[in-house]
Amino acid sequence: MNARPHPRGRRSAPPEGWLAAVDRDLAALTRGASALRLALGDGLALLRRTGGGADLGFPDLGAYARERLGRRRRWAEDTARVAEQLAGLPRTRAALAAGDVGWSMAELLAREATAETEATLLATARTETVRGMRAHLAAAKADATADEPPATTPEPDDERRTLQLSVDRVTAWAYELTRRFVAAQTGAASDDAVIEALLAEGLVTLQLRHPALKRGLSASARAAAWDQRRELERRLAELAAEDRFHRHAPDPGLIAAVADAVAAAAEVAPPPRDPVALDAHLRALNTRLQRRDGRLGELARRLWGADGWRHLGYASPTQYCHERLGCSLAAVKARMTLDRRCALVPEVASALDAGAIGFEAARLVSRVADPDTVRAWLDRAAQRTVKHLQEEVEAVETIARAEGAGPCGLAPPDEETLGGYLDLERAMLDGTVAELLARGGQMSGERGPQSTPGLGTLPASSQMSGDGEGALGARRGAGRVALRLRLGADLVAFWRDVEAWFRAAGEAGEFLDYLIRVFWHEWLAQDPSARVAYQDVYERERFRCASPVCSNRDLTPHHLVFRSRGGGEERSNLIGLCVTCHLELLHQGRLRAAPPAGEVRWTLGRAGLLTVHGRTRAADPEPQGRAVGR
Repeated sequence: MNARPHPRGRRSAPPEGWLAAVDRDLAALTRGASALRLALGDGLALLRRTGGGADLGFPDLGAYARERLGRRRRWAEDTARVAEQLAGLPRTRAALAAGDVGWSMAELLAREATAETEATLLATARTETVRGMRAHLAAAKADATADEPPATTPEPDDERRTLQLSVDRVTAWAYELTRRFVAAQTGAASDDAVIEALLAEGLVTLQLRHPALKRGLSASARAAAWDQRRELERRLAELAAEDRFHRHAPDPGLIAAVADAVAAAAEVAPPPRDPVALDAHLRALNTRLQRRDGRLGELARRLWGADGWRHLGYASPTQYCHERLGCSLAAVKARMTLDRRCALVPEVASALDAGAIGFEAARLVSRVADPDTVRAWLDRAAQRTVKHLQEEVEAVETIARAEGAGPCGLAPPDEETLGGYLDLERAMLDGTVAELLARGGQMSGERGPQSTPGLGTLPASSQMSGDGEGALGARRGAGRVALRLRLGADLVAFWRDVEAWFRAAGEAGEFLDYLIRVFWHEWLAQDPSARVAYQDVYERERFRCASPVCSNRDLTPHHLVFRSRGGGEERSNLIGLCVTCHLELLHQGRLRAAPPAGEVRWTLGRAGLLTVHGRTRAADPEPQGRAVGR
């Protein structure tokens, strides 16, 4: 993000009337949606408090939100938390529902206000910016403690950089294998997670091999100094913008627009306590909110396309989102990204508006679909839980990235392709992936060597060796592909530092090859005595809970036919379940699993809310309950 007030190349100002109208519509839309989100928060908090999510067959609130509402875990947890906190702050709750304060301000007050201080803080919040209110609260805390200097909490502003590498095709495959391995071990599938892991192992190895070599940090130092300068410029620009805002009179047009939006979102019934009825209530509310989110993405994209936030006098898009819209920049960007993708595949937007899919499913489908494949992906979304849909999207994306193909226009994977991909992930967990790479993509088995189904065949000359040539280095004719990694600015600077030390040490081969080689050398050193009971079952499940709606990794063995009823130790009768799904859901009748292990039939909830056979889910029992999410 460029925070300078007058950057070069700034777009010319759009017509004033058009800009004001789009801005007013955006602000009214986000402020007016607060009542709906607050009502959703009440229902989510009730679901968690009463254990209703467990009665529906979900291990926690995040799993319920992902599968039934199509919302991310963090969004659901934050929404429920704010609703619970505002239950004791009636004035702030009423101001949020009426659109007088935005969600960002209400979230801040919910954290800091008490019954005694609420009236005073709310009065200050009505005339203060979010940044100013944060500074006010920090100063008040400092005065109260006297030992702590006043400080402001910086707004999170994730600076991202693109690290573009030209690598051998086999190196690209090896990177994708490593990326999936890190995801399986840590639950973090981002490029940041895998690059951080690679750099950590690579740096330690360099230090051990070359103890006399001094590590230079000049790149990081320069990056840190530049970031500090940019941060100072941003803060000064935002303070100047706030001075202008304070001098402006309230906008009567915005006040009227917010009032209309709030009225349209009103008349929300209290959440019912019965879990099935509460689920239907939440899904209906979420469908209404999703329609507003779709409009938000469309309007925001138009305003950002004209550099509107800058022409309106804001110093940064973060400031515009917090102060004008009352929400985070990340939330707005997510909606803009989906709107941009839906311009290519409008069927996704239609399905989202109709409540046929949730936001998470729409985001996943729009990542890979084009006009030729979108219908197949929407059909697949209707047949899968979000957990399984995400696995299939990640499978085709992994194949495309490793082959140097674009991420769009990919078809859903067939059973052979998905099976090969999952086998590859299992190979990463049991250590046989080293053999796979050494054989150039050939997996050995009882039927002899074969190429991994759907994943292509790696060149036979690729090796995972430490011969000084580079783990994946000396190859001819394998072809090169562009690997583009979107990373945090600090991580890119760290990459440059370690790469410079790698060059100074005189190590042979390409830097990424070296990082992958030392990483696998450390992580695939297996001690047979360290294997635990049922580890083959856990590896088969890829160290994820087998429930179709759970991604927890604290696995325990479960006998599909209970041992008390004659069930044995054969692997077709064993699956891995997390502790919550195993003890609190399945053994208490909230979740049912029928054998065999390769094709389990799942029934979620005491009332049979959802049925999943293998990877295929059945329709909801009541058509009106199909409001949101798959």
